[in-house]
Amino acid sequence: MGNRLLTIVLAVMLVIVLAGGAAVYFLVLAPRMENPIAYPIPEVFVTDLADRGHIRVEIYVELADKRYVSDLEKNQLAVVDAVYRVLRSNTREKLNGADGQDQLRADLLSALQEVVGQNSLRNLYFKQIVIN
Repeated sequence: MGNRLLTIVLAVMLVIVLAGGAAVYFLVLAPRMENPIAYPIPEVFVTDLADRGHIRVEIYVELADKRYVSDLEKNQLAVVDAVYRVLRSNTREKLNGADGQDQLRADLLSALQEVVGQNSLRNLYFKQIVIN
């Protein structure tokens, strides 16, 4: 009877310790959810492609939090340069269809993350994309 009571008391104490640890983690230590925002890159990008043709693109980026807007604005020239570099390196054939535009999105996001930091940018959206 004594061993059984001791086992029950230890089990209850273990549950209390685990519940307390989980509460501390979720209420104190867990990373805070940030408020992502969509931010327009204030430039309409119009340029030649690597082969023949032109591209016109308007871009929005999803920032992890509004505090990253100043980082993006501070590096505005580098952001514009990175976008133009990626656009000019593509061909009409590579940009054809949804897969081509998804690849362009990934390439642009990667280039912009190099400029402003990996943690600040979450996604990239095309407001407008025209390929001639």
